[in-house]
Amino acid sequence: MISASANRMLQLIKDVLNFSELSKGNTPMEPVELNEIVDSIISDFELLIADTGAKITGTELPTVIANPLQMHQLFSNLLSQFFIVPCTRGSFRNHNNVSPRARH
Repeated sequence: MISASANRMLQLIKDVLNFSELSKGNTPMEPVELNEIVDSIISDFELLIADTGAKITGTELPTVIANPLQMHQLFSNLLSQFFIVPCTRGSFRNHNNVSPRARH
């Protein structure tokens, strides 16, 4: 548990450095495995997920050409909204069918 926390802290430091590059307009685009991003975020939220009894399920996500830090921020913000905005119906389900755009 401590080792995983230390690794996440190291990644956070790297992300802050990458974020400073984004603010300069340097946005490296590369293949990003969205499943890996989501798994990482779920790991970041593991204590909150356990405390709230949340259950997170989903379908396979594609690999996209994007900036990894931006994708991490996007999905982190989406998941954090689940915990910030109270759910009035008792559960939240999001089933997305994501498919790559047709290539021309």
